[in-house]
Amino acid sequence: MKQQREQEERIAHEMEQMKIEELRDKKIRQRIRESSLELRELEVKLKEADTAWERAAQIAEKKASLLEHVVREQAEQHAIEQEEEACQALIREEREKLLHEHGQSLCGFLPKGVFKDCDLKLYEDFQKMYQKKEDVLLHKH
Repeated sequence: MKQQREQEERIAHEMEQMKIEELRDKKIRQRIRESSLELRELEVKLKEADTAWERAAQIAEKKASLLEHVVREQAEQHAIEQEEEACQALIREEREKLLHEHGQSLCGFLPKGVFKDCDLKLYEDFQKMYQKKEDVLLHKH
């Protein structure tokens, strides 16, 4: 028991000595830093370099964010354009379908501008083609 207590006291004393030594080293380093012009200049340069690096990192992050935003907007714009193209194609398809199905009979009932001149030309072409097919079928019988 006595040995254990002595050993604990010795360890405590050694730890205390280590703390004192560490504090002394810290104070010596501080005095050297304060007294050495070169070390102070190096510390200033180090702080400036750290600040410059942080600023560069912030700028790079901001550029990356802006680029991501631009890419996202372009993708959205492209999707909108594709949707508009699909709608226009569907409108053209429906217009042609109406012409083929009800061409002449609809022209008198629909307001002006619903069918374009090219639509009417399509109807006439379709009507001629249809008439030729009917003539061929009639001549075969």
